[in-house]
This record gives sequence, structure tokens and C-alpha cells, in this order.
Amino acid sequence: MDRPLLALLQQDAETPPAELADAVNLSNTPCWRRSRMWVRALRWKPSSSPPRCR
Repeated sequence: MDRPLLALLQQDAETPPAELADAVNLSNTPCWRRSRMWVRALRWKPSSSPPRCR
């Protein structure tokens, strides 16, 4: 399920969630959650320190 979604996000990270959902056969909300999770995970770099909680 995640591989096709990642492939689509790599092609165009600005694709609307509804189009992504149709392409990977998911409803809009689960597809949006997964794509948001992957985009956030791929932005974080292990070399940088994670945000601190105060």
C-alpha cells in the first residue's frame, strides 16, 4: 500500500489527496494521513537534531 503511494509522491509531491487516493485505491482520509506521514518522515534528516520539548 505504501510503495505505490511513495512512488506517486516522488513523481509529484503536490498531487491532491483525492487523486492519490484514487490511484492507490484508498479513501481520502487514510490516504491523506499516510501521505502526510511520509512527507514529514522524509523531511526529517537524521543528522539534524529533532525538535526539543520544553
